[in-house]
Amino acid sequence: MLRKVFLFTLLTCFLVGSLSARPADPVKPMFDYKVYNLEATKLAGAEPGGVASDATRNGEVNRDDADEIEPRGEVAIGDDFLLGYTYYDYQHNGSIGKMIVRDSFGGVQFAWMKGYDAENRERQVVYNFLHPLDQNGDVMEGELLYEPGEAGSVSGADRSGYCALSILPTDRDHPADRDLGLVYFHALGYHGAPAPDYISTTQSVDFMRSFGAFESSYLPSWPEIQLIWPHGAVDSRSFSHVFACQYPGDDGPLWHALGYWRGQADEDFFGWDWPDVPIRVDTTAVISQVVAASPTSNKVVLAWHHSRIGIPTGLWIDNGGAYQKNSDLRYIVSDDGEEWDWDDGVRSITNIQPIRPDLWNIDREEAYGDTFRPYCDVDIQFDPWGNDELFASFSTSGFWEYTEPIDGRPAGATAEFSMLWFWSSRLDTITLVADGWYYNRTDQGGWHSRCGGWRNNTDRPSIAFDPDETGTVYVVWTNFPKIQELNPDYDQNDPDSPPFLYPEEYIPTDTSGLGYSNAEIMVSISTDYGETFEEPYNITETRWMEDNAPDPGECMSENWHSAAYVADDTLHIMYVLDGDAGGSDRYLERRVDQ
Repeated sequence: MLRKVFLFTLLTCFLVGSLSARPADPVKPMFDYKVYNLEATKLAGAEPGGVASDATRNGEVNRDDADEIEPRGEVAIGDDFLLGYTYYDYQHNGSIGKMIVRDSFGGVQFAWMKGYDAENRERQVVYNFLHPLDQNGDVMEGELLYEPGEAGSVSGADRSGYCALSILPTDRDHPADRDLGLVYFHALGYHGAPAPDYISTTQSVDFMRSFGAFESSYLPSWPEIQLIWPHGAVDSRSFSHVFACQYPGDDGPLWHALGYWRGQADEDFFGWDWPDVPIRVDTTAVISQVVAASPTSNKVVLAWHHSRIGIPTGLWIDNGGAYQKNSDLRYIVSDDGEEWDWDDGVRSITNIQPIRPDLWNIDREEAYGDTFRPYCDVDIQFDPWGNDELFASFSTSGFWEYTEPIDGRPAGATAEFSMLWFWSSRLDTITLVADGWYYNRTDQGGWHSRCGGWRNNTDRPSIAFDPDETGTVYVVWTNFPKIQELNPDYDQNDPDSPPFLYPEEYIPTDTSGLGYSNAEIMVSISTDYGETFEEPYNITETRWMEDNAPDPGECMSENWHSAAYVADDTLHIMYVLDGDAGGSDRYLERRVDQ
């Protein structure tokens, strides 16, 4: 079967230790930028890990009736469509979740956080829809509900952001009343808010499929605590499951409480009944919680990063970076979407092995326990083939806990070094997908990570399935390319001694002017339920080949992607095309011309 890749672009302005892992066939380093032809590989029946032919392109890319992306924005594999714009490139603090859905009628629904001005005065969650070809051929494939610059807001609040998208199946007969877009986000300044500065987890439902008129519902929280950054999913009976994270405020704690709600709609699917308070699930150090519902049963799963420290004290407070990376990846499944076994039903994906003080002076590497720790992101999904098996992908950082503090630190951790993994409940194994174990630091200002805040060299995985090809799983992720090697002769006392070397095979100018890496979007395919993965494809490959880094607005950094769950004959991915690479919730880039 031929497979295509559709990428929907938002232009922004602006080793040690194991993981109880079962590695796949050798994965080549991510700084090998050869591009492989997706269709040729599948047709040739290349073995997992095998090398396919170089990609070629015949003719011009067919685009929809939206504005065309400039030629420099064409992707290496597949077709790209301009979907919308945002001044605010940053979309999530951790797990991306699903911001794109391929519905059962062939339409593609999208939601994202849009900044309307460079000063970030106005920010809203917006929606768009890509129509399929109807039975009479009257609506051409690729016609958008809104022109790219006019995507409609889903919120009635003064400010909204950080969204996830699901669809509400309903039980109605007419297609226009089914697969309604349902968006989760948080909102500030809405009618009926407890206080002007109160931020609420919010759910908005479209009036009809692809109509773009949303009605919001504001979820209750615990007294004196605001829960925001929600993710959610709708199950087969149209119950909504929402998982959110405590907002600490400007001077709040490092940790976050996690809250869960289950909502039931009225017969019009506009009014929603929520519990008086959410269920408190756990304590986390990162904002990564996600939800998924089975497409073939009533099962629902929640997944999150459980803090192995809990509420931090002492040196863990003073070393917040290490605290955030000391996590275990956990999940819980409800068989019917109603009952949860909170006492005995929580399971671990990573089963992190703790430090062994008794081995500290005997075998230091064994004493550290697991030195790969899950960090900041996970995507977890049920399979589409009726087995209700779970599949998850996540990134890990390096982490070394000490028996006694060293230089005032309870542990050491990497900033950008990472590995990307895949887990399957089918075999309960963890497979290596991508290797991001390399330096990616700026030369100036303290060796900051080129990836940006809360990011790794390989991270933000998004899973998709082919329902018609049993066992076929896609993992889509962001890669910040390798551009340097550590100088083995570096002398920190010598101002003329460079900390890093830039070999000819790397592209050191493929960064923003401030040194942040221009990201690429990668895809790997498994045809055996995730037991092994094929060599990754760089599907964007927009490399900067000039002698100097690009000016603001000229970067080609593909980031903040999300892949639709369904990849029938096409893999659908939305992403931000950032014109000035670098991501932080407090750092805004300039905008490419709208």
